[in-house]
Amino acid sequence: MLPTTIPSSSNFASLIFIILSAKTFSCTVIDIFEPKIAVESSTILSYHTSSNKISVHISPNKSKFLSKVGNIALLDDALPHPYLMPTPSPNLLSTKPSFRPTPSKSPSLMNPTAFPSSTSTAVPSSPVEDISYHGGLIMTGTVNAYNIYYGNISSSTKNLMNYFAANLGNTSWYNTLTTYYQIVNGVKTSVSKSLVYKNSVDVTATKTMLRGSDVINIILTLFNAGKFPVDSNGVYTLFFRGDISALYEYETPALNWLVDFCGYHGAFRITNGPIIKFMVIGDPSYAGANGEQCEQIRFSDPGGTANNNLGADSMVSVYAHEMAETITNYNGAWYFNSNGNENGDACYWDFGDYSGNSNMVAGTKRFLVQQMWVPTKGCVMSL
Repeated sequence: MLPTTIPSSSNFASLIFIILSAKTFSCTVIDIFEPKIAVESSTILSYHTSSNKISVHISPNKSKFLSKVGNIALLDDALPHPYLMPTPSPNLLSTKPSFRPTPSKSPSLMNPTAFPSSTSTAVPSSPVEDISYHGGLIMTGTVNAYNIYYGNISSSTKNLMNYFAANLGNTSWYNTLTTYYQIVNGVKTSVSKSLVYKNSVDVTATKTMLRGSDVINIILTLFNAGKFPVDSNGVYTLFFRGDISALYEYETPALNWLVDFCGYHGAFRITNGPIIKFMVIGDPSYAGANGEQCEQIRFSDPGGTANNNLGADSMVSVYAHEMAETITNYNGAWYFNSNGNENGDACYWDFGDYSGNSNMVAGTKRFLVQQMWVPTKGCVMSL
């Protein structure tokens, strides 16, 4: 996830446990803001904290705290960033926010071992730890990108975001993700250098505040309408117009778009179906002065952003950040032991050395995109 300010603690994200109807793509969310165990039929889902880590345990024929309530879900905001067991429960939804940039053109490398209480300009000479593999799954093979545009976003912005999605997989920046892998039954499989943009859908905005349940319902509605396939290797990105707002409810208190974050990613499993990966990113160019918190203009020369499209140019780095984290950590595979940060978090708003308003080429266009953490190497722009 990508922040607007650096919080005083590492309590960035929580777990959502969600059970979906097997017959239709729908779900019910019950908000519970204290540690609980969610129960459905003969399955018990629980977690415990040990050494600041969380595990998910499944046991048959047991029930505690919650009686069966048809399709149920547990939203727990009392947890730090979720550390998940290698095999997720059928109703697990994990989420992670991305925080807004610090107000400087050359933001410093975030210390991957701790979030300071205020924005730090000190760059550590070397990381205290490297990112680690924790046995979870990554996205292997070709990753398919699906874009959802919520609200009346301009055609030029949509075209540029679709273009970036279609060409990101062919960049040397995307090569950095191929250093991440999973091990299943002793077989090691790495991220493939294959990201394919499939298509996009416009959705009429009916909300002025997007909540987590709204995002899930929009995706499920598109599935039911046949607008998108239910793709086990798909990533569904919801872009919303910035005069709409968004709430990240998986923390207490809830986080607000532009105030606390610029985007987030998550995943949920449809009962008897695949795990659905999704991302949520707002277009700050419609948000007036408040949009400056997540806009690229502060990192660009006075002449403007790379493609003279403030909305899209501001969202591309957030998109790359969230895509990298979705591919490598949707299932608790890769994160830092000390605080649960993901590969994108370790380098957020760190663009490396660059001049002008861009630092990479995707297709034939130039963009300004943050660096990515590579195991044993740290923050790099390419491999």
